[in-house]
Amino acid sequence: MDKQELNNKLLEACTSKKIDLSQVEELLKAGAKPLGRVEDYGDNNLYDAVLHHFINLTYGGDTTDDSDFLKITELFIKYGMDISIPEVPYDGGDVINPLWSFAFYHTDTASQVLALLLDNGLDADSAGEYWCHDLTDLGFAEYKVNNKWQCEMAVEVFKRLMLIASYPHILDNDEDLKREIWYKENNYDVTRFRNWDNFEYSFEPTDGNRLNKSIVKIFEKDTKREVWKFGFEISSDTCTVTQERK
Repeated sequence: MDKQELNNKLLEACTSKKIDLSQVEELLKAGAKPLGRVEDYGDNNLYDAVLHHFINLTYGGDTTDDSDFLKITELFIKYGMDISIPEVPYDGGDVINPLWSFAFYHTDTASQVLALLLDNGLDADSAGEYWCHDLTDLGFAEYKVNNKWQCEMAVEVFKRLMLIASYPHILDNDEDLKREIWYKENNYDVTRFRNWDNFEYSFEPTDGNRLNKSIVKIFEKDTKREVWKFGFEISSDTCTVTQERK
């Protein structure tokens, strides 16, 4: 079986109605590549195709259990998957980094997979593909702070932003991320945000009741203590100037 056929078989195994993880592992042992090119998916890579399968499965109403995606990712990492080294180089257009696609996927499993990738050395550029896309979409959505569902969606976005920021190998190599979360203006052990469910979020709008231009505050659930603050679509310099004028 040649390399292309192995990749096609791996994609089929990862997206079948009943996934056999032992079959997935055998194909990986045989040389199938998690970031290899697959037929009928343009020049994009296999992992992105698997990711979109689970996105469509979950939001299409076919299932609420997407836990197999975490197990598949664990196997892919075990057999050498490195998001920064795809078979076909990312070009930001036809060939996209799978982390860009994570912005469409907001389940607890997706957060666990993101943490798993970060634990295993996900690079700062790939992490940036995700959080930049997620924040951009959130800004376009024009959510309102008095809409419970919209606020819950926003909280999930910010939880993942802080999850990514909790890894020093990411934060040390991403000045844009530091500015986004007002890193220099806060004093708290950022690694604690890896336990994303230990925190609550609140929004203080500065423009009507829009989430855009709001101040995001983070509190420890157990102590109710405010531990972090930053502005969504507000730089720390702008916020300081505004406060001084008041």
